[in-house]
Amino acid sequence: MYVGADQGKVYALNGASGAQLWEFGSGGFQSSPALGAGGTVYVGGKDGKVYALVGATGAKRWEYASRGEVLSSPAVGANGTVYVGSRDGSPYALSGATGAKLWEYQTFVSSERLEGSILAGDLMSSDLIRVVGVQVRNPGSAPSPPLAFTIAGGAVQAVESQIVGPNDSGVVSTAPTSPTESGVTARLSNTGGAPVIITAASYSANPVGETAFSIGEGAFVDLRIVGADSQDVAEAAFYYPSTVSGSAENKLKLRYFDGTKWVPVLSSGGKSPDKDTTDDLDQTDSGGRFMVTFDATSRPSITELGGTVFGMFDSTPQILDIVGPSAPVALGEGATLLVYFATVGEPTEVRIAFDWQDGSLVDEVGPTSVGSTMATHSYLGAGVYPVTVRVTDESGDTVETRFEYVVVYDPNGDFVTGGGWINSPAGAFHPDLEGFAGAPAKATSSFVQKYLKHHKVPSGNAGFQAGNLNLKSQDCQWLVVAGAQAQFRGWGTINGQGRYAFLVKAIDGALLGKARVDRFRIQIWEESSGSVVYDNQPGAEDMADLATDGTLLGGGSIVIHKR
Repeated sequence: MYVGADQGKVYALNGASGAQLWEFGSGGFQSSPALGAGGTVYVGGKDGKVYALVGATGAKRWEYASRGEVLSSPAVGANGTVYVGSRDGSPYALSGATGAKLWEYQTFVSSERLEGSILAGDLMSSDLIRVVGVQVRNPGSAPSPPLAFTIAGGAVQAVESQIVGPNDSGVVSTAPTSPTESGVTARLSNTGGAPVIITAASYSANPVGETAFSIGEGAFVDLRIVGADSQDVAEAAFYYPSTVSGSAENKLKLRYFDGTKWVPVLSSGGKSPDKDTTDDLDQTDSGGRFMVTFDATSRPSITELGGTVFGMFDSTPQILDIVGPSAPVALGEGATLLVYFATVGEPTEVRIAFDWQDGSLVDEVGPTSVGSTMATHSYLGAGVYPVTVRVTDESGDTVETRFEYVVVYDPNGDFVTGGGWINSPAGAFHPDLEGFAGAPAKATSSFVQKYLKHHKVPSGNAGFQAGNLNLKSQDCQWLVVAGAQAQFRGWGTINGQGRYAFLVKAIDGALLGKARVDRFRIQIWEESSGSVVYDNQPGAEDMADLATDGTLLGGGSIVIHKR
C-alpha cells in the first residue's frame, strides 16, 4: 500500500500488517499515488514536481517539475503514459519510463506568458485617479472580459472601480467605516451600447485646492462614469462623517466642482438631493447621506461624470470683514461701508443688501462676482446706528451680520449735562479685576458734553466713581443727542493711570413726559485689551432700550439742552 502525507512524505506499508516498508521525503503530498508497470509508483508533490519511485525500495527513478503545485492524483494509461494536472493550469502527459514531457495543454494564460503594460501618459497625468481596462488572452483565442485597474495617489483615501458591460449593472463603494470618513456608493445600470467604467473614491482633503472660502468640516468624494450614454442610470449615496452634527449638519449641502466653482447638485428631473441625517445608514459609519439619481436630466448629467469631485459642506457665503467709519460722521455727510465677502468656488454672483437701520429703504448692490463692494448712505438724524449687511449667492444661501456702529452727530445740535448717583448693582465690576472688588452701594457721575461751533469733536468733561474706581475723562470722541437720549464716548484714566474707553448713555426723563425719571448707563473697558472694567447693566445688550431698561438715577438730574 502506498500513501502520501501532507507533512512531506510518501509511505509504503505492508498490506497485511500495516508495517512501514519505506518512506520518501519531499515538500508535502496531497496527491494519491498511482501504480504503473514494473511496480513503479507515480505521485505529485506540493513542490510542483511529479515523482516516479521504485515500488520495492522507494528509490527515485525520475522527477518532472511543473509550474504549480501538483495536488491531483496521476493516472497511468495502457501504454504507460502518466497523465497529471498542475495548479499552473495545465494537464501534462509524461513518459512513464523517463519522465519526459510528451505534451501539455494550457487552459488559461500562464504566468510565463502573461504580459501587461500601462501607458506612460496614464502614470504621468496630474489627475489623482486613472482607470485602465485590463484584458488577457491566449494566443489565437478571444480576449477575456475586461477588469478595471485603478491608479490613485495624492489625497485619495479609498477607491474602487468596475467595468459594467451592456445590459448589466455594477456597484462600487467607498462607504465610510470610521466616524471621520466620508464615502460614496453607486449602482450603475448600463442599458446597452458600450461597456461603462464606474469609479468611486474618497478624499482625505479638498482635492481642488484652497480657496478664500473656508469650507470647515467638509467631506469630499469622487464619482466617475466613463462611457455612459443618456439612457443609462446611476443611483448614488453620498455619506458624510458622523463627526458633523448640530448646526453644521443642518447647513450641510451637496455640491460638485465644475472646474471653476462649486455648483448645487440636482437629482433626476431637477430635484434637490434627498438628505437623511440618520446616523449609520446602510450599515456604514456615517452621520447621514445625500441620495441622487444621475441620468440625462440630473445636474451633472450621467454623461458629464468624466471626473467629478463632490463636496458636502456648509456653502453659505461668508462675510470676511466690514470696514466702516472709524470716526463719527457729521449729519449730512455720507457714511461709507466696504464689505469683503467670499463664496464657494468663486466667482459666484451675489447680491449685497445694506439695512441702515434708520427706516429708509434697504440699499441693494449686485449681482457681482467681485470679492468686495461698497455703499454710501446719508442719515437724516443724529444717532448711533448698527448697520445690517446681508450677502445672498445665486443658490439662495444667505449670511447676515452687523456693523457696529455708524455714529452720526449734529455739530449744531443739542448738548447734555448731568450729575447724580445710582445704586451700583452686584456684578458691575469685572470679577477678575483686583483692586476694584466689591459692589459699593452708590456710584456717582458728572458730565458736560457739547459741540462748539466749527468743531468736529465735542468738548467738556466726564467723571465717574464707584468704590475705589475713579474715572476721569481725557478726551471725548463723539456726542449724539437724539430726542430724550444722549450718548457720548471717550477715554480717560482710572485712579490717574492707564487708558480706558467709556461709553455713557443718558435719558432726560422730563422729555419723555408723564413725570418719567432720568436714567443712566456707563460701560468702561481697557482700551488695549477690550477687557470690561465696569458696567452698571451687566449682561444687557449694547443697544438695549435705555428709556425702559436703563438704571434709574437715585439722585441728581440729567438735562438735554435744546438749541
